[in-house]
Amino acid sequence: MPRNGTYHLAEIKADKVCIACDCGLSRRYDRLELLERAGDRSMPALLLELARRNGCKSTEWPLTNDRCRVYYGTPGRRVDASFFSG
Repeated sequence: MPRNGTYHLAEIKADKVCIACDCGLSRRYDRLELLERAGDRSMPALLLELARRNGCKSTEWPLTNDRCRVYYGTPGRRVDASFFSG
């Protein structure tokens, strides 16, 4: 069950956490290493932080048409509810 209305990294079932973006960004992280390095963060907050760390400038302006479109999944394939426990 999500805490405070959102899932956190510790609740993820997958061994790897993949992110992708319409801009071509595609990264894969080991969940346990990410948990150790970033802590048990909410998945939405973690997603934007990972985009920033990969050089995305559009995360700084979320109210514009040029905002970041990063998501959990691989290019062209977003994760579904089975990615999360609960």
